Amino acid sequence: MWHKRPPRRLESSSNVNLNFLFNSGKFYIMDNHRAASWCWLQEISTVSVYNFFHIDRHYDLLDHPIRVRQQVLDRNIDVSNLNLDEYLGLQEILRGGLEAKVFSWDNYIVNLLLIYPTLFNDKIFATHEESGENENYITRKINVNDIITEFENYLNEVDEHQLILNIDIDYFFQDLDGKYFEIFSDDDIEFICLIIDEYIDKIEVITIALSPECSGGWESAIRIAKIFSTYFELGFDINT
Repeated sequence: MWHKRPPRRLESSSNVNLNFLFNSGKFYIMDNHRAASWCWLQEISTVSVYNFFHIDRHYDLLDHPIRVRQQVLDRNIDVSNLNLDEYLGLQEILRGGLEAKVFSWDNYIVNLLLIYPTLFNDKIFATHEESGENENYITRKINVNDIITEFENYLNEVDEHQLILNIDIDYFFQDLDGKYFEIFSDDDIEFICLIIDEYIDKIEVITIALSPECSGGWESAIRIAKIFSTYFELGFDINT
C-alpha cells in the first residue's frame, strides 16, 4: 500500500522532500530516509526495547536536541500517534520565516532516541564512515568489506530483542568525484535478501530508502529497490 503515492514526475528528495512511501508487511520503501522513524513507530511499541542495525553510506546521526525539545517534548507531542503528514510537518520557524523541519534525512535516528531514550539496545552501524559519527549512539561499527558476514553472524547470534533494520540504497554505491559506481553486485544484494529472509522472524520492521541523489539518480536507486521487492514479492512498482 502507498502511505504517500509518488507524483507523476519524481522530484528531488534532498534532505526533507518525500516523494513516496510504500508499505508491504514489515517492509517500508521510501525515497527520503527522514520518514524511517515514522515507519518504525507504526510497527513497534515505544515502551519496548529493540536492537537497531543501520546499513547506510552515512551515519545519519546529526544532533539537534534543542529543536526536538522545543518542538516535540515541551509541547507534549506524542510522535507515535502522529499521522505521516503531521510527522513530516513538525518544524521550527526560523528568522525570516524559513522552515526547519524537525525530522530530516540526517537526524531521524537521534531525534527518535531523544524522544524515546530507552528504545534501542544494540546500535550497529555498517557505513562508509561518511557524514560524521556520534559515539553516543553507536554500540558497534562494521566495515563495508565485512557487511555480509557480520550481518549474518549478528542475526544468528542475537536472541534478545527484536530488530529494527534500516537500509539506505546509497550504501551499495561509491561516490568518486561526483560519479556513482555500484560496489556491490546484484548477487551480493540478493544474498543480503536471503539473510533477511532466513532471520525474518527476528526482525520487527525493515525500512529501505532510495536516496536517489546519493545513489546515482532515480533509475539506479529504483533498480536496486526492485531487487528487494522482487525477492520478497512486495509489489513495489515505480517508474522514473
